[in-house]
Amino acid sequence: MAQLKRYLDSLSLRAAVLIGAVGSLATIWPVFLIGGNIGLAIDTAQQVCLGAIGVLVLIRASRQSRVVLPERRFVAKWIAVAIALGASSVFVWVLPFARDMWAIVGDALVVASVGTAAACLGHAIFKSTPRSVWLRVGLDTTILLTASVTIIWIFWHSVAPTASLTAGDLSNAVAGTIAVAGPIAAALSLLDRGVPVRLSGPFGILAGLCLAGLSMVGFQLASQSQSGSAFLPTVTPTDYAFSAGLLLCAYGAATWQALPSAAAQKRHAAQMLADALPPVAAAVCVALLILWPTNSSDSEALKVGAAVVAVLTLGRQMLLTRTERLAMTAERRSMTKLERELRSREAVLRSLSRLEIAETAEETAAHVCREALAIDGIDSAILVAFMPGRQAVLLGATHMREIPRGITGVFPPERARQLCERAAAGPWIEGKRPDTAPEQGGIFGPDVACVVNAPLLWKDGTLGVISLGSSGHPSESVAVERLSTAREFGVVAGALLGPMLGERARLEEIQARVSAMIGACEFQPVFQPIVELASGRTVGYEALTRFSDGRRPDHWFADAAMAGIGVQLEIATMAAAQDAAAFLPADAYLSLNVSPALATAFLPLVATLETSTRDTVLEITEQVPVESYANLRIVLDHLRGQVRIAVDDAGAGYAGLRHILEIRPQIVKLDIALVRGVDADPARRALISSMVAFATETNCALVAEGVETEAELATLRGLGVTHGQGYLFGRPAPIEQLLRQEGSEAALIAQRAASGDERAVA
Repeated sequence: MAQLKRYLDSLSLRAAVLIGAVGSLATIWPVFLIGGNIGLAIDTAQQVCLGAIGVLVLIRASRQSRVVLPERRFVAKWIAVAIALGASSVFVWVLPFARDMWAIVGDALVVASVGTAAACLGHAIFKSTPRSVWLRVGLDTTILLTASVTIIWIFWHSVAPTASLTAGDLSNAVAGTIAVAGPIAAALSLLDRGVPVRLSGPFGILAGLCLAGLSMVGFQLASQSQSGSAFLPTVTPTDYAFSAGLLLCAYGAATWQALPSAAAQKRHAAQMLADALPPVAAAVCVALLILWPTNSSDSEALKVGAAVVAVLTLGRQMLLTRTERLAMTAERRSMTKLERELRSREAVLRSLSRLEIAETAEETAAHVCREALAIDGIDSAILVAFMPGRQAVLLGATHMREIPRGITGVFPPERARQLCERAAAGPWIEGKRPDTAPEQGGIFGPDVACVVNAPLLWKDGTLGVISLGSSGHPSESVAVERLSTAREFGVVAGALLGPMLGERARLEEIQARVSAMIGACEFQPVFQPIVELASGRTVGYEALTRFSDGRRPDHWFADAAMAGIGVQLEIATMAAAQDAAAFLPADAYLSLNVSPALATAFLPLVATLETSTRDTVLEITEQVPVESYANLRIVLDHLRGQVRIAVDDAGAGYAGLRHILEIRPQIVKLDIALVRGVDADPARRALISSMVAFATETNCALVAEGVETEAELATLRGLGVTHGQGYLFGRPAPIEQLLRQEGSEAALIAQRAASGDERAVA
């Protein structure tokens, strides 16, 4: 047996089936020539052998399809069991002592074989059949069976009009009906799904079952024809239908594939065949009813059969008509829904296309809310932004008779936290219950019944939330559609508002840091001497600022100005410089850096300067652009009687010489870029010479910044520059260090006492 199995494994599937078929056909003539018990034994042996071949073929197919085609493995396994049971039943039936109990055993094996095959095929075929077509498949099967029984009955009576229906005939008719009903139902289900007709796969199994069933009917007829004989029944040609049925079942199970045809033409042809079979059967019955003589003994049976087939066909047609009508109604509903969705999407896209960035985030948010109201079904729109510290701020709200209490301006902390958490989880829908308060985190107006919410997304983060409300409770599909609309508005609005709100959050953070630094006085003034180049005498000090964190001062002032708190920082540093400068020599002037923004603010600057009793110079830097020289000139003209005006960083920055001409300063400070290396650069010397001539002509002093070497000092003296400032004369230093360097002990003690230093007492 093992050698036979290895041999069969080495053969192809078709070769194994071909060998079995040739072996079966080779026994036909010897069986009929020998006859009797020996012929029957040979016939039974070949049927049992073919059953064994089929089982081995299916075992091989089951092993090969373990991973790739699990459904084929399932079918092959159980059809192998059915074939084994069927072959065993034949062997039991033909035993010489197979009477009484053994005949019952053989019948039981047949029932088990047919039941196993039916259960296997029913599970494999009908599990993929939609339940909506089960009724139609059942009607088609009943029509074909009724038509077949009617036609067979008529022709049987036409051949043997005097024969009577015995119990054996009735059992054979029932057996034949059962043998044909299952395959017909399965075949119609496969055809309805578009599975192409071929001997491989499920149609091969169905054909094999039909042949095996007909063979069993023929065997029963042969047994009844020899009723009462002491010998076993003889061999009939129908016995070979059983062998062919076994081979077809094995081949079909080994090549199982119940998938619809990939070719649209084949799939359509299969479905047309399924629809054509029942009407053709009904037409044949009606034609027989018309053509058959009415006075014959079987005309009544023909009328009954034809009437049943006609009624069933009419019912089938009504079912198909109703199904098609329902399908058309569903299609019209789908088309109407699709058109409504397309119109809605068009309105949404049109509104989104009109969105644009305004000057402020509030104006942009209001524009987004107005465009949202253009969408059908949206009665209100609210846009909330999340700011640092888990704050929620109302940016825009439109078409609401009354702003809901609790969402004006800044949200309460607890509600803002809940809203942030809800938005982080994604879009959501809320409904307002008339008998209860709104849910926490929801946004409702007095005339809003349902709200769809979606987060504002920007840079993979949640920037805020947009809420679109309606006065009525929409259906589930409409609510989902509006949720999609809110999500799209959230994405676009987030892209528009993201840069604005991000910059606003950054500036608010800078503003908070600068305010905290001003409150904690995390800075100190330092002073750098300004000397007269001819005598080396210190004539003034420029007040600068150093911050406790070591960051460059120009960065701090630039950030503060950007955050809108630059004037406050300048006033604070200016006041600290004036307080510390009280201990400087009285004959030295104090030079304070002032931005054009602080100068045009006027009142804060005037209030700060009123506390000073020292000669003061205001340095207007050139590195910051001036928005209006006219306004700046008005302010400076008002201050000229109280302070002197200087232009800082001349030769670098935005305006160049125009800055000097517009301001008309009393002091011009040359930028370090012009002074550095002047001793070795003729171009710099020529430019500074022209500035010296300009200063002489306009009666203003010239101060060279960044003097670091003796060579530069000598060159500047030779060019006629009168004053200088740089590391050569002294680095910027705190007041205490400066006083210690100059040896002014009395001023140092006074400065320590004013600052509360205990060393002043000592």
